Amino acid sequence: MDQRLSGAKNPDILAPVASKLSLFVAHDVNLVALASFLGGVVWKAEGFQENDPGPAGSLVFELHKVKPSGQVVLRLFYVIATLDQMRSGTALTLTEPPQRIPLAIPACGGRYDCPYDEFKAYVGTHVRPDCLITPQPGP
Repeated sequence: MDQRLSGAKNPDILAPVASKLSLFVAHDVNLVALASFLGGVVWKAEGFQENDPGPAGSLVFELHKVKPSGQVVLRLFYVIATLDQMRSGTALTLTEPPQRIPLAIPACGGRYDCPYDEFKAYVGTHVRPDCLITPQPGP
């Protein structure tokens, strides 16, 4: 996210600077762990129990620039096909989309629009530094 916002290439990130989408594939337990890490994010998709990650469910992080202030906020969504879409093998399209559930982020005071600087500060203080990629010195 920092790379996208700054426009400066980070050599430790494979995605090009201009990427509008970065996709990280994980298991259902990883979604639940990430939701917990963010202070206990809660979702309820139609046909599922609360916080049931379901098959092919996704947490989607989006950056938005708020007009007219220009502030960058992070929005979080849970996206999953409905059970009827799954049963019938419905092709998900813009006219036949999956469920898209906006999520409040407890780590940001329960807001839906989390100021990016606040989100980044939260992550920075809650992730062990030895778990982060650090740039290697050049030759």
